[in-house]
Amino acid sequence: MKIVKSKNYSVFKLKIIAISDIHGNIGVIEKLVEALKQLGGNPDLIIIAGDITHFGGLNDALDVFKILSRIESKRLFFIPGNCDSPELEKFESDGVVFNIHMETAEYLGYTFIGLGGSSKTPFHTLYEFSEEEIGNMLEKLSLKVYDAAKLITVTHDPPYNTLIDLNKRGVHVGSRKIRDFILKKRHFIHISGHIHEARGKDLLGGTILVNPGNASSGYYSVIEIKDWRVNVDFANVFA
Repeated sequence: MKIVKSKNYSVFKLKIIAISDIHGNIGVIEKLVEALKQLGGNPDLIIIAGDITHFGGLNDALDVFKILSRIESKRLFFIPGNCDSPELEKFESDGVVFNIHMETAEYLGYTFIGLGGSSKTPFHTLYEFSEEEIGNMLEKLSLKVYDAAKLITVTHDPPYNTLIDLNKRGVHVGSRKIRDFILKKRHFIHISGHIHEARGKDLLGGTILVNPGNASSGYYSVIEIKDWRVNVDFANVFA
């Protein structure tokens, strides 16, 4: 999948609103839209790192996209999370919203790849994969990547043994295969969610890791790239 805004762009400048784990909370998304309008300065891109719905289907996700369309962003990339139905794979792009699960997208000089779902959980949710399956899917995606320096990856599962995969008990519960992929590629930025309580950022092999927190409680992050410098701010619509 090729998505290019125009040839007149700077590969050094990009503003992303990153959200994850909405879990169908329409009221919070309404507040997010209002908060971003008050801040001003429209983002170039909105990224949703999974769990758009709470065990809902495509129509539930479409309700979220419709509200987010009020933000004057040129693109919205999403992946399904483990609490989303595999039905989301049937989504057909309208030219603005794109499902990047197992896809490659080129936008404003950067390459984006996505991997939805999660590794196996004790809860047997809708969209889970074994670590072996995750490794195989990442291997397929890696064949489409030619410049890791400009690569931004989006997964629902975080990489294992990082600050962004610690659960409430202080146990690392992320994916080992995602960790291996990051250490192998050593790419630019990795965005994930899934572990609500692990909002924050970290570094892994030089790759910037971001977990924007659970949007169902109002959390989101603003990632700004300028001249290869990356600034990550965390915010809450209720603050």
